[in-house]
Amino acid sequence: MKVNRSVVVSFMVLFALAAGAVAQEKPKANPDTPLKILVVFNEFDGEKKVSSMPYTLYILSSDERGRAMGSLRMGIKVPIQTAAAGKEGQGGSFQYMDVGTYIDCRVTRPEEGRYSLELTVRRSSVYMPPGAASGREGTFTAGELSGRPVVQEFSGSFVIILRDAESKQGTVATDPLTGRQLKVDVTLNVVK
Repeated sequence: MKVNRSVVVSFMVLFALAAGAVAQEKPKANPDTPLKILVVFNEFDGEKKVSSMPYTLYILSSDERGRAMGSLRMGIKVPIQTAAAGKEGQGGSFQYMDVGTYIDCRVTRPEEGRYSLELTVRRSSVYMPPGAASGREGTFTAGELSGRPVVQEFSGSFVIILRDAESKQGTVATDPLTGRQLKVDVTLNVVK
């Protein structure tokens, strides 16, 4: 079988050009996706909403880096008396306790268009029992805790999967002292 040499050379040149074009093509990198994550602590007394505290985190999500993280801290340091003052009200010892809202969020992208959010939330506040402000004397109930302020705390961890512009409830807890419910709602938006 006789093969035309010019056909073979032409075929080799075309093959080399095609191989070069394929080698130069790089896989498409997924660009970073900016996300806006809204976490809202809603407190209910029965069916009545008594407070709503929103917090927003901006996180840059990317498949190349795997997990993306964001944290938010908002609070104050409250003095807690650890030793009594002297006769003239002088002295005494205090220790400071962090009180506020703490949110940690990790985002992964299990598939295109969906985001898996691992959230750890903590919220603490100073609770002043009834009667404490009036300076009333006497015995207080267990709920009133002898008129001394106490720190109320809620914490939880959960995983929630969301799409762009989707909201879901992450967790619900009931306060054993007041019977109020705390509901944590999460909304995810892709920033365009």
